[in-house]
Amino acid sequence: MASGIGPMSGILATRRARRRAIAYTILLATTVILMAVSSSPPILELQRGIGFALRPVQSFLTDVSRGIDSISAAVTEIDQLRKTNEALQLDNQRLAAENARLEEIKRENEQLTALLQLRSGLEYKTVAAEVSFAVDPDETGDYFIQYKPKALDAARNAGLSDGNANILG
Repeated sequence: MASGIGPMSGILATRRARRRAIAYTILLATTVILMAVSSSPPILELQRGIGFALRPVQSFLTDVSRGIDSISAAVTEIDQLRKTNEALQLDNQRLAAENARLEEIKRENEQLTALLQLRSGLEYKTVAAEVSFAVDPDETGDYFIQYKPKALDAARNAGLSDGNANILG
């Protein structure tokens, strides 16, 4: 028996393996017997009786699980609404800042429009020219603005006599 051939070798060599085999055989036999007798009238009545007795417990467990599910859904919805509220508050702040910026632009645009309307009402001719500022050499605090038109013809069309005009300010 030293060669490993004998009743204790192979699949059932250990006590643990034998126990598993016995348990498997008992479960298999019990399943086959219960399947054979499950359609008999006394077993069907027993099943109905157990079902009738457990129906209130089953109903209670169903109601509890529905309540827990409802609470879970409410918590999830509250969290989602909180996140949506935060996003909407950020959008609201961004839009309020943009609205304030647009109001400032509107006010500035109205001022520029008023200036353009004032300018169009004046009877001045414009000439492209270089402009230089100079302080009065007599140090009286007066200053001079000297216009140097880029083209002599443009100056003559503007009513300047020699292309240079000294204006006391």
